[in-house]
Amino acid sequence: MERVSSFLSNRSSRSNSATSNTILHEKSELPPPSQHKKTKLRMRALLGHCLYRRVTLWSVLILVIMSMVLLKTAVHTKNGRVVGGDGFLSGNSPEEQNTNHPVWIGYKHLNGYFNGLKSLVPVSNHTAEWPNPGYKEPITEVTLTHETAPLPKPYRPQPDYESAAYLAAHPRVNECFLDEKKTPVPDTWAFQGLPQSMPDPALGDYNILGIRNDICFDRFGRYGPYGLGYSAQEGGTGEGLDTERSGSEVVWSKTGKIDYTNVDWGDAQERCVARNQHRFVNETDEVRDPTLGPAKGIQKLERTAVLVRTYVGFRWTQHVILNFRAMIAELALKSGGEYTLHFLLHVKNLDAPIWSDPSVVQDILDANVPAEFHTICTLWSEAQMRLYYPGTFSEPFENPSNRDIHGVYRSAHMPMQIFALQHPEYAHFWNWELDMRYTGSYYELFDRAAAGPRSSRAAYAPHPVYLDRGWQYEQIEAAFNGGRDGTSGGPGSPFDIENEHNHKGTSWYFNSEFAGLTWRRWLGYAQMDGRTNRAGEGTMRGGLQEESSAMSSGRMCLRSMLVHPIKFENPDERS
Repeated sequence: MERVSSFLSNRSSRSNSATSNTILHEKSELPPPSQHKKTKLRMRALLGHCLYRRVTLWSVLILVIMSMVLLKTAVHTKNGRVVGGDGFLSGNSPEEQNTNHPVWIGYKHLNGYFNGLKSLVPVSNHTAEWPNPGYKEPITEVTLTHETAPLPKPYRPQPDYESAAYLAAHPRVNECFLDEKKTPVPDTWAFQGLPQSMPDPALGDYNILGIRNDICFDRFGRYGPYGLGYSAQEGGTGEGLDTERSGSEVVWSKTGKIDYTNVDWGDAQERCVARNQHRFVNETDEVRDPTLGPAKGIQKLERTAVLVRTYVGFRWTQHVILNFRAMIAELALKSGGEYTLHFLLHVKNLDAPIWSDPSVVQDILDANVPAEFHTICTLWSEAQMRLYYPGTFSEPFENPSNRDIHGVYRSAHMPMQIFALQHPEYAHFWNWELDMRYTGSYYELFDRAAAGPRSSRAAYAPHPVYLDRGWQYEQIEAAFNGGRDGTSGGPGSPFDIENEHNHKGTSWYFNSEFAGLTWRRWLGYAQMDGRTNRAGEGTMRGGLQEESSAMSSGRMCLRSMLVHPIKFENPDERS
C-alpha cells in the first residue's frame, strides 16, 4: 500500500517564541515587595499560597500553551499535504503561505522534454535546456531542424551473435520466433539524435551503465512492432489510432503488422530455450570459482528469471499488454533464451485450492489474465505461504502496516523464494513491478545493469532520473544526498516520509507525478501540464491537435527512460 507523504512544517517559531517570552516576562517582572506591592498581591491571589495549588495551576497553564502550539503545527501540516495520484501538490499558493512550500515549488517547469521529432539534432549539436551552466529560464522557442519527421532505424542492443568475436567466446545462438509458424520477432526502432534542448538527467548516468544516450524513441518505434497503431482486426491493440501517426508505417516495413491473436508467450519462451539449450549452464556442468578471474575459451551462460508481481483484480489494459509483449520479445526471444519472464499471480481468496485443483487455477487465470500470458503465470496465496513458512514469528519492533508476516506487503520475497526453489534452472532473479515502464530497449537496461560480476549484483543501478523543474544544483544535493555525511540513506535521506515530496517532480519514485504525465504525453495523449500548485491542473497540452499542428515540432521522442509509477495510460482508462 502506497504511503501518502506530507509537507511537514516545523512548529511555528512565532508560537514558540511567544510562549517562552510570556513566561519569562511574568518571572522577570516580579518586582521587590517594597516597590510593587499590588502586583505581588495579585499574583498571590491568582496562584495562592499553597505549593500544590501553584504546581497544579502552572501545569494546566503549560499544557494549554503546548496544546495551542501543537494545534497550530497540525493545521500547517494539513495545509501543506502532498497526496498521491493527481491530488493537491499543496493546499495554498506560494503567495498565500510560501513557508509551507518546499524549495522545488519555486523552480520553473522545463519545456525541453516535450520537443518533438522535427527538432532532432545529432547529440554533438545537442544543448540541454538543463542542467546547463548558462541556464536562467526555461526555453520558450523550438528550432525546427526538419520539415517532416525523420525516419527511425531498427535498434539491436544485443550482441552481434554472428560475429567472430562473439562466437570465439560463446556458443552459437539460434534464432527464436513468436510461434510455430516461425513468425520473426520484430525489432525496436530508434531515432539517431535527440530533440534539441531535451534536458539531461539530474541523477544517475547513461555512461556508467553503458546505455546509449545519443538516440531517442517515439511511441511507434517502441510499441508499434507489438501492436500499437493498428486495429484488433489486424491482430493489434487498436491503441494509438487516435494520436499523431505521420511516418509510423516504417516500423512494419520488415515484418508487416504482426497478428498477436494466437501468440502464446509461454510456448514461445520454451521453444526459444529448447533451441538454445546448449548455450546455458546445466546441473552437470562443473561450477567454476569466480575468484579465478575471467574464464578463457567458449563459456556457457547462466539463465535469469524476471518475476513480475501481479494480483487477482488487476486491470489488464491494451497498454499493459503492449508493455509485456515488448519485455518478453526483447529480453527472452531476442536474447536466445537468456532471460525468461514469469508472472507471480497473488490470489487473495485464502480458501482457493490453487495447489491441488487445476480447474480452479484455470478459472482464476481466465478471469484475471489475458490468454496469451496464461502459461507463464504461477499462482500463490498467503495461505500457501503459511504452509511453506510455518511456525511462530516474533513480533517486529514496529509494524506500521499492521499486515500479516505472510502477506505481500511485508514478505513479497516469500513467493519469490518458493519459485526459485522450484526452478533451479535459473541462477538469477529480477523482481519487477507492474507499473514500471521503459521507453528504451529492455534488453539494454537489464543487460547493462547486470554487467558487473554476477556474484556481486549491485543493490541499486544508477539509471538516469530526470526532474521536471530547473533546480539549483546545491538543492539537488541537499534533497537527494541529505543523509549523514552527504549520503542518500539514514535520517534526513530522500526516503524519509517527510522528504518524499522531493520525488514528486522526478521520473522515478512511487509518488512521482512527473512520470505519469510525461509517459502519457509521450504516448500521444493530451494532458493537463500541472503548471500550477495542483497536479492535474494547468493547461491542456499535447495530444493529436497540438502534435499535428504546422507550428508543432511533432510527437515526442525520449531517451531511454525508466518511469514509475504508471497507474493509467489512455485517459479513458482512468478510474
